Amino acid sequence: MFILLSCFFVVEGQKLVRFGLNFGLDAAVNKKSLGENFTVDKSTGFEVGAYVRVGSRFFGQAGGGYCINKMHLTRDTVSSAIDLGQINIPLWGGLNIKTGKNTFFRCMLGVQYRNIVHVSNNGVDVTRSDFNRNNMDVIIGVGMDIAVFTLDVSFRKAILPLIPHAQHYQDVINVSIGFLF
Repeated sequence: MFILLSCFFVVEGQKLVRFGLNFGLDAAVNKKSLGENFTVDKSTGFEVGAYVRVGSRFFGQAGGGYCINKMHLTRDTVSSAIDLGQINIPLWGGLNIKTGKNTFFRCMLGVQYRNIVHVSNNGVDVTRSDFNRNNMDVIIGVGMDIAVFTLDVSFRKAILPLIPHAQHYQDVINVSIGFLF
């Protein structure tokens, strides 16, 4: 009820167009097999990005970023660390609620295009062509703006598996901090 009522009031004290930088950490939530002879022992990552946010009560946000996903793979009996470098292009929409003088709470929903641009040398002989290089994610999240600082928590659900015909989707929980200009 509070959210519906708050939609009828303008968010005061917030600029219509804002630019931002964000830095985040990813934690994989899917531990399923990558396919025959492959297992993922652990998967974490970090990302850096920039975005533009337009709107006040209702907003749209578009950005771009680079993510390094660090995985530990086992193929048959050989284990190896592997880094996946990915370019991310997220598009968000959401609701902004003023909670204090310089504090805003956000609820967000969006999609993200993801492209694998780099696979590190590894001992399990996996190359960039072994992966679904292009993928889309559905994203849901919440965030908070405190003056020029941002804090966001989101869940990204991949639409395609990481490797074709596998059960492993690159589903992650992301926590990021950022700065608004």
